[in-house]
Amino acid sequence: MDWSAFGLDAYYGSAWYRAPVKVPAVPEGKKVYLWVGATDGKSKVFVNGAHVPYVNGKGEQADEADGYCAPFSFDITGAVKPGAENTIAIIGTRTFINELGTGGLIGPALIYREK
Repeated sequence: MDWSAFGLDAYYGSAWYRAPVKVPAVPEGKKVYLWVGATDGKSKVFVNGAHVPYVNGKGEQADEADGYCAPFSFDITGAVKPGAENTIAIIGTRTFINELGTGGLIGPALIYREK
């Protein structure tokens, strides 16, 4: 949920999003991803307390994803525990103030796996 919904239109900083998620069993050899639909600024992901770096389509790794209204996928295979409850945490950092007053997550986030 974007920050304007909480009255934080002018907040310039970071906020945490955290949720427990039960991840179903995953067939061996298949990767699991966290898809973040849209952000306003930077997003850094943690699964069960472990930092998961962002890897772009060119294979370049970064500490966090950065963009406005762009989707990002994080490969969480190494950190997620299939068949168990997991804690997914995203720290969103607003890097600039825009005219819409948004900040943080401005689109859905979901977990998916390879077919």
